[in-house]
Amino acid sequence: MTLEMAKYLALFVSEARDHLAKLGAELVQLEGAARDGGETKPIVDGLFRHAHSVKGMSGAMQLQGIATVAHRVEDLVGAFRERAASPDPSSVDVLLAAVDALTAMVEHASRGESPEPDAAFLDRLTDAARDARRLAASPERPPPARMGAGESAASEPAVAEPVKPAPAQARRRVAVEVEVAAGCPVPSVRGFLVVKKLARLGAVSGSSPPVQDLKAGRLPGRKLQVTIETAVPLVEVGRALGQISDLEKVTVREEGPGAVPEVAAAATPAREERPADGGRTVRVRVELLDSFLDAVGELILATARLREIGRAVPEPFRPALEEGVDRLNGTVKDLHDKVMAVRMTPLALVTERLPRAARDMARRTGKQVELEIRGADIEIDRAILDELVDPL
Repeated sequence: MTLEMAKYLALFVSEARDHLAKLGAELVQLEGAARDGGETKPIVDGLFRHAHSVKGMSGAMQLQGIATVAHRVEDLVGAFRERAASPDPSSVDVLLAAVDALTAMVEHASRGESPEPDAAFLDRLTDAARDARRLAASPERPPPARMGAGESAASEPAVAEPVKPAPAQARRRVAVEVEVAAGCPVPSVRGFLVVKKLARLGAVSGSSPPVQDLKAGRLPGRKLQVTIETAVPLVEVGRALGQISDLEKVTVREEGPGAVPEVAAAATPAREERPADGGRTVRVRVELLDSFLDAVGELILATARLREIGRAVPEPFRPALEEGVDRLNGTVKDLHDKVMAVRMTPLALVTERLPRAARDMARRTGKQVELEIRGADIEIDRAILDELVDPL
């Protein structure tokens, strides 16, 4: 891993953990929805997005081992997308095992290692995807689900045959303009992913800002312009970029004589975990919150000390001093309450792991298990929550 990529390691590990946790939870949710006759297509689409995101992030971080496993997971989920069907229990077993393997590999990567996948397990994923596609090609294959009015072309199966190089004379100059969503924490990383994706479709002849700026974390205005020489149809270029998350707008157009009309590619939603009210979130280390809390405690003590000293101040000057100390005390108490509120974490952070544990136990024992969780939205201090993980 290069020095440029190393500074993004903490962000990669954090986002990869989130995607993998959601991938495992949604696999269990998918089984339940299929059993109860519920809607499964949105869940399958979500699984594909999580796998694709992990593949793209790890590829950008030059962690090819993780990217390879994530790509095989993407292939397997993509096979079920094509069939508009739910994975069978044995396929879910394979996918959950892949989630566990990817999680372990991400942990190795967090320590600066470059983990390599197990060859036998890769073969297992490949065989499962081949079997799923064999079913898709059978006469009994169900018709593909039609896209709803609100769905974009990016929702189509992204597992396609590699684009074959065309003769040099068939290539044309294509201009791509991308705007990264405002909620993206590191826009330059998304811009770098765009350039890498386009490099697979043709020869990149220029970008603004240049790739060096993107690697240095600079993307002014969250906008990127890239020019490539390619024989790939404009629609395919737009579709490929539509698979990258956190892109608010993607425009693809041909340059030169006889240019075809521009294609506005459907961009993916900006960060699924964004709160419904549009507020933005950042990740903060627990240790940093602890230091904030210690600092606030010192401020409280200092305020109390000032109040004691104020009693020795001559009476004419005392009201003004007491007013200032009261205002300081109110501000410090408000800061203390806010820091404590940030430390509060929903119990769901622990309980969301239980459906997977119940599902695995049910598969081992050959029983049917229904798990019901109530009150998972209750918030408790993170330190207490950490102590509850092992007992639960």
